[in-house]
Amino acid sequence: MPKKLSVSIDFDGVIHSYTSGWTGYEKIVDPPVEGAFNRLNEYLEHFTVYIFSTRSTIGERGIKGMKRWFEKHGFDHSKLKFAEKKPKCSLYIDDRGFHFKGNFPSVEYINSFKTWNKPDGGKVENNGGKPSTLEEGGKGDFSSIQQVPGGTQETT
Repeated sequence: MPKKLSVSIDFDGVIHSYTSGWTGYEKIVDPPVEGAFNRLNEYLEHFTVYIFSTRSTIGERGIKGMKRWFEKHGFDHSKLKFAEKKPKCSLYIDDRGFHFKGNFPSVEYINSFKTWNKPDGGKVENNGGKPSTLEEGGKGDFSSIQQVPGGTQETT
C-alpha cells in the first residue's frame, strides 16, 4: 500500500477566518472560513492532515487553544495532527504563502502583499458578518493569475 500524502494547513486566515486579527494564542474569537470543515473532512479521507500555525510554535498552550476552537465549532479534530514545528508535507496551504515556481517575488510584490481576507492591508471589509470564500466571484478559478519573473500578476 502506498504511503499517504500529507498536507499542512495554516490555522489563522485559512481555517479560522481571522477577521478580528490577533487576540492571543488561546483566545480565538472568529468563525471558520466557509467550507473549511467540509474540505478538511475530504482531505482527511485521502491525506494525513497537519495543522501548523504560529500558535503551534509556543507548544501545548497554542495547540489547546486551536483544539478548543474546533470543539466550540463542532468539528472533531481527533484525526488532525497538530505540529509544533513545520512538518514535512507534500503541500502547504497558507494565506501568507507564495507559490515558488523558480522565480523569486520582487521587493515590490512582497511590500504590497495582502492576504485574501484583508485586501486593504489590515481592515477586513464587512461581508455581512460572514467571511469571504473562494467560491464568491470565481469559484476558485485562478486562471487569470500567472507567474511572471519577480512575482505574480493578474492577466486581463
